[in-house]
Amino acid sequence: MTFEIPDDGVPVYNESFENGLSEFYGGVKGCIYKCDGDFETDGNTNIKCAVVSRKHVRVVEADAVEDAYERILQYGKDGSLIVNRYENLTDEQRRRDRNMVLYAIKKYNLLEGLHPMSGFVQEKFPSVWDEAIHKS
Repeated sequence: MTFEIPDDGVPVYNESFENGLSEFYGGVKGCIYKCDGDFETDGNTNIKCAVVSRKHVRVVEADAVEDAYERILQYGKDGSLIVNRYENLTDEQRRRDRNMVLYAIKKYNLLEGLHPMSGFVQEKFPSVWDEAIHKS
């Protein structure tokens, strides 16, 4: 729920809670791969640019990332990514996020406390958690 890719193709990261970007990505290492091949769109993700390959794909470039948070900030500065900080979200964006969290609470039975996301959602979205309790 934290990102979208509008028609112009520039990804938009929407921070769903204060300092969420740094909590998720600060200090995270990884690699960005550029691949060459024919791909199918993965309709299961609901992300129009997500692709799946059912065969081996040639990696033509690998970019090691030491700190994903710093890289995301760099992409924000150079315009290849838009970062919407939590404090700058519109009421509509916050309402949409609230509804998505409520949906996840119900879909995954998070109130039972057995799902790995239960503690995270309860901690980061306490008002939505309380709303879900009152609706159940």
